[in-house]
Amino acid sequence: MIVKIAWKNIWRKPIRSLIVLLSIAIGLWVGLFLYAFDFGALAQRVDSVVGEETGHIQLHHPQFVEKDKALKYQIPESDKVLEELNEIPGLIATERGFINQAVINSPYGNPFVAILGIANNEDSITHFKSKIVEGDYFDENERRTPQVLVGKKLADKIKLKLKSRVIVTHPDGNGGTKRSMFKVAGIISLTNKMKEENTLFIKASALKRIVGAENAHELVIRLEDVSQLDEVTNQLKIKYPHLEVAKWDEIMPEFKIANEMSGKVMGIMITIILVAVGFGIVNTMLMAILERTRELGMLMAIGMNRKKLFSMVMMETFFLTMIGAPLGLLLGYSTIQYFGSKGIDLSAFAESLETYGYETTIYLKAEPWFYGMVCAQVVCLAFLAALYPAKKALELNPVNAIRKI
Repeated sequence: MIVKIAWKNIWRKPIRSLIVLLSIAIGLWVGLFLYAFDFGALAQRVDSVVGEETGHIQLHHPQFVEKDKALKYQIPESDKVLEELNEIPGLIATERGFINQAVINSPYGNPFVAILGIANNEDSITHFKSKIVEGDYFDENERRTPQVLVGKKLADKIKLKLKSRVIVTHPDGNGGTKRSMFKVAGIISLTNKMKEENTLFIKASALKRIVGAENAHELVIRLEDVSQLDEVTNQLKIKYPHLEVAKWDEIMPEFKIANEMSGKVMGIMITIILVAVGFGIVNTMLMAILERTRELGMLMAIGMNRKKLFSMVMMETFFLTMIGAPLGLLLGYSTIQYFGSKGIDLSAFAESLETYGYETTIYLKAEPWFYGMVCAQVVCLAFLAALYPAKKALELNPVNAIRKI
């Protein structure tokens, strides 16, 4: 009986009930959209950081990072360590070399750059080949003049073109400086525009030859299964106690902090949306109670006890929520699936996004568990929002309620 009465009550004022339904649905929809947008943007940013810069794990000489990547801090027997790493299943490793504080000699400016030496299998770690916008990747049959990949922003800045020569002054590994000439093999576009503007990319073998290095400065690892990141990192720390082993978020702690802060901000925004929905439910149900004061008083006078009255009010809210929540989930899921494949074009804000390393097309993404979590939050919120109107109904005096006009 209570269920039937509650169901009929919510449709006595269909417009009001529809407003509540839509507020629940739209609130849930907006919450899911905001989360998926933020999660998708962060996921793309993580992919670009791991795929273009850090890999999942890095190994260094203990003082390499602390001493600003100085040439002398190389990994002892790096070739042997690299071979051992590549024998581990589910793991791909490559070597890198660094030359810091190099200066390009150009009539259009003398910018400071870093020179990053990358191995032949670097593309399996960072997918550099897919980032080439002009020219080609390194030629396997490299001539006498070492080849170099130049970031598009740097190329535009000092007017470098394909096959042109660039002269760079850099440390020589013996405490002095020397000049080296490189030939531009390709122009590369990276998500990290700062790195695109201040880094030259050459072969690791060429870098070793130029500075007389015997070993690599850095070994970079990419995992097939990211869920094993912590486990593999701990194993490598035990296996190579003489080296510094760090995960990508330890290498870039500022990025980890930014991700955590973004997640907290998004949580606050979703909470605000849900609270607004809750106030809408409270307002609507309280209005319904006030409009039906005489009716509720009559029901109490003919024998409906307070428990049943409370159940009726709560059941009305339950019905409204159970209709509005699935509608919001459907809208949210459809939107996320659509923009998850098509993406949202934000090229109008390209300059601002690129400054922070974000792509100009954002693909929405949401984990399956999040749908259930948000839905549970909405149901709990609706239940809490209905408590106050139900309490007001229980406080009615049947005699006074019947006499109310």
